[in-house]
Amino acid sequence: MSLESQTETRLRDAIALGQLMQSSRLEFGLTLDEIGRRTRVPAQTFRQLEAGCLDGLPADVFVRGFLRAYAREVKADAEQLVQHFDAALEARREARAPVAVPVGDQASALDGRRRFAVALFVLILIVIVTLTVSLLLQRGAPEQQ
Repeated sequence: MSLESQTETRLRDAIALGQLMQSSRLEFGLTLDEIGRRTRVPAQTFRQLEAGCLDGLPADVFVRGFLRAYAREVKADAEQLVQHFDAALEARREARAPVAVPVGDQASALDGRRRFAVALFVLILIVIVTLTVSLLLQRGAPEQQ
């Protein structure tokens, strides 16, 4: 299975999470506010999860606990909800993954900078040594008349 198809499958899991939550809740005839009161979890958190919006949620470990509490209230499979949530998180991470720079290009750019820095250091060192030797020779020479 290609990376793109895996990501698509995981995104479908995110949508499935919200749909599963909503259908379970509606089957029991409960509102999000009622579930929020019963579980002592802000109803807004459940609204976001049902909408498939993972941004702005508390830490993942807390959300997993919230999902288990939600599942208890609507008699749903808690592990199935958590699996859908984990798949949605993985899809989001993959979608946000930075594009890698090829190692060869990065290494050659770093080598070029490093060579320039070494050359500059050697040049400055030569200038300092030359000035020091010049000053020492001028002081050490006896004055001739």
